Amino acid sequence: MTQTYRVSFFRFVVEAVHRSPKNPEDYLRNDHRHLFHFKVTFNMDVHDVEELEVIRARRMCLQQFDLYGGPTTLMHFGAMSTLDLADWLAMALFRQLGRGVTVEVAEDGENGSAVTVGEIEG
Repeated sequence: MTQTYRVSFFRFVVEAVHRSPKNPEDYLRNDHRHLFHFKVTFNMDVHDVEELEVIRARRMCLQQFDLYGGPTTLMHFGAMSTLDLADWLAMALFRQLGRGVTVEVAEDGENGSAVTVGEIEG
């Protein structure tokens, strides 16, 4: 018998500035702007209603950004890299959702990082 796994995901974009203090390029050591593209993937339980679960997870996710000014304003991530952002958000969502979560973050939708906390099946 074939095993079936269910995952759901959502995407969003936030405008933010950050800096890379150890970068050899001067302009990257100072605050600079990006559109950070996020993709959050998480396990679905067999009994979950997908639409409700995705909406709940998305709301939890966006609430995390209130610390940085909220998802509709220009946020300031300081020296956080895409890996730092993915790690921070994946851990927060794993604690809230209680299931495996993967967070991908890319600067301007091009280069980025991904972190998985717990197991993502499938």
